[in-house]
Amino acid sequence: MQTQSHINTPTNLAPRFPQSENVARFREGKVYAVLFSDGWLKVGRGRDAQSRINSHIGTSSMRCATYDRSVISGVLADSGAAENALIAYCSERGTSVHGREWFTGVDFEGVSELFGTHFMGDTADYLTAAREAQSRRVETMLHTVFARPGPNPPSATKDADDLARWVSSVTHARILDRLYRDDLYGGWLFETSASGMTNFFNYASLAINTLDEGQIAGLFYSASTNPGEALEQIACTAQALIAAYAAEVNQ
Repeated sequence: MQTQSHINTPTNLAPRFPQSENVARFREGKVYAVLFSDGWLKVGRGRDAQSRINSHIGTSSMRCATYDRSVISGVLADSGAAENALIAYCSERGTSVHGREWFTGVDFEGVSELFGTHFMGDTADYLTAAREAQSRRVETMLHTVFARPGPNPPSATKDADDLARWVSSVTHARILDRLYRDDLYGGWLFETSASGMTNFFNYASLAINTLDEGQIAGLFYSASTNPGEALEQIACTAQALIAAYAAEVNQ
């Protein structure tokens, strides 16, 4: 268990969809709780928990609240499940004041005890096994994308350059999918299918395959500065490709 007693430079928060509870959240990371001078308690998760805390310190200053104290868990293979348990704990003992992760009236000492008993962190062996399972899942996802029918799908008959382009597209799509889901975007686009992929991931791999390197860089910049616009670009491009492919097949 780590406790923090200093304030660092804040970073910017990304916007979130109201349907954030629909996000698939099985990812390695840490959970945290941070208390402010006005009694507001923020709980959450992330790979870099301290960076998240710094962000909340910066945004909380706008309501004239200062940092009091915080606690961070060890590394957890399923930080999403841990965060859900933490939110449930706070919901039962306090009052929600801003979304599903901000509370008042929660005893911080009780929260710290919860971290010490339940969120110390997973063992190295368990984390290794979880990472290996995730790698196998990614391999399955890649195989599924390459095998499915769709607009110009890669196959054994495609040349090496085309296959490499698809591998690159899938890699970029995976990064974008993680960025959006890490910022708790939800809804139909981010529901996980039986193959382990989200609809957004499928759309992004199709859309990115039509872009050159400069356009891909522009898309990533847009995703960080105007995520809603980038999401709409990806969805519209992919839907147009799917519609064109369907029309071609039906001719």
